[in-house]
Amino acid sequence: QRLEISRARRLNNVTGRTDGLLMLGLGWAAAAVAVAVTASAAVAATADAATQFLPFGKHKKSLGAVEERDTVPSPREFWERYTTPGKAVIFRGAARHMRAFTWTDEYLIERYGNARIDVEHGKKEDRTATMQEETLGAFLRRYNTSDEYMVSNFPTVMRDDVELLSCVHCAPFLERLEETVAWFSSGDTNSVVHNDDVDNINCLFAGSKDFIMFDKSYKAHVERAEMGFYEDDHASYFKLDTDALDTDAMPGWKEVDFYTAHMRTGDCMFIPVGWYHQVRSHGRNMAVNVWWRHLEHDAFDGVDHCEPLDATKRRLSGGHYWRAEDPAAVARELEEDAALDAAEAAAAAAAAA
Repeated sequence: QRLEISRARRLNNVTGRTDGLLMLGLGWAAAAVAVAVTASAAVAATADAATQFLPFGKHKKSLGAVEERDTVPSPREFWERYTTPGKAVIFRGAARHMRAFTWTDEYLIERYGNARIDVEHGKKEDRTATMQEETLGAFLRRYNTSDEYMVSNFPTVMRDDVELLSCVHCAPFLERLEETVAWFSSGDTNSVVHNDDVDNINCLFAGSKDFIMFDKSYKAHVERAEMGFYEDDHASYFKLDTDALDTDAMPGWKEVDFYTAHMRTGDCMFIPVGWYHQVRSHGRNMAVNVWWRHLEHDAFDGVDHCEPLDATKRRLSGGHYWRAEDPAAVARELEEDAALDAAEAAAAAAAAA
C-alpha cells in the first residue's frame, strides 16, 4: 500500500513537472510567434518606407521592358500585331535614315529659325502653365540654359526632314492621321502621368527617353480621385509628384503593374491608344510624334497590299500624308508660314539697317 502511494506521488510529481514544462513550452512558443509577427510587421513597415516618396516607376518592380525589334513591320503586320491588341513596341534605329537625325542647332536656326512654335516654361510638366509663342530660332538660342521646353505643332516648313514610318504608309492609317507634334529640350524634362485618345508613333532624333507605361485595362482602377486623377473639359491627367510618389496617400499605385521603355537616339516607339505613360528625357532632346485615330477591327478588309513608297514620298511635307482629311488646311498653313517668314525677314533687315 505504501508502495502504491509512493508510486502515485511519484507519478503526480512527474505529471506536474511535465505539465509545467508544457506550459513553459507554450509560453515560449507564444513569445516566438509574437516576435515573428513583430518582426514581420517591422519588415513590412520598412518595405513600405523604402517605397515611399520615390520617383514614379521606382516605387515597385516593373514587368520588364516593352518589345523591341530591329525591323519595321509591314502595315498589315503592324495593325494585326501591335495596333489591334494595343501593344507597345520600340523600332530600334528606325529614324536613323531621316534627315532630322542629323539636326544641329545651327542648321535648324539657319534653315527654320523663323518658324513659329509654342514653348512651355518649366521642364517638370505643369498642365496649368501657359504656353508662349515665339520663333524656333529664339528658343534654340537659349534653351540650353533655360527651364523650358518646346511642345508644338510641328512647323510645316520642317516636314521635309521627317518621314512617316513605312508601317503606317497604307490607306487605313493615312486616312486617319491627326496631328504631328515636336518636343525639343535640353533634357531633364519630366511629364505628368497621362494617356492619349489616339495611337502614336514617337521618333527620337537626339538624346534618350525613359517611359513608365501601363495598360488601359487599369482605367477603372486608376481614374479615381484617390489616385490623383484629374479631368476637366480640356484634359485629363494625374496630379501627383512624379519625383516623389506618396504611396501612403495613394497606396493603389502599388497594385498597378507597369512596363519600362528606353528610347535611344534614332529609335521610334509605338504608344497604343489609351496606354498611360510618364516620360523623362535626357540630354539634348528632339523628338517628333505622329498621332492617328485608332483603326477599327475591319480596317484592312479589302486591302490586299500596300505598295512600299520611297523616302521622298513618305515625308510629312505631303499634306495628304499628315492631315488627309483637310488638305485645304495644309495649304493655308503653308501660306501663313511663308507670310510670317517674309515679315520676320523684312523686320530683321530693317533692324540691321
